[in-house]
Amino acid sequence: MSTLSRKHLLTTGDVLRFDRPRGLCVRSVAGSLWITVDGQRDDIQLDAGQSRRFDGRGTVLVSALGGDAVLALSASAQPMPAWAARLIAAWTALRRRAAGAPAATAGRAAA
Repeated sequence: MSTLSRKHLLTTGDVLRFDRPRGLCVRSVAGSLWITVDGQRDDIQLDAGQSRRFDGRGTVLVSALGGDAVLALSASAQPMPAWAARLIAAWTALRRRAAGAPAATAGRAAA
């Protein structure tokens, strides 16, 4: 799994913008953060030591709340969802069948 991490100082009036930040984790190292996510009714406040991971829907705006703040950003590769793994397995089986290769018979007893 690959992880990138960096810290940023936000002063009053600074805003960080992330468009569709899938897998992004924002952690408040010092101070408080105010986070707005496009499409969500409620905003998010993170105090020192708190974090939040985003799923990539909407634009995320991060700013300092009540003074300077230090935040850590990290992004890690997300594991493949189970539905996607099943879809790939089914597609692979269909391609093998179309190519004339024998289907996998793991777990089946020979007749």
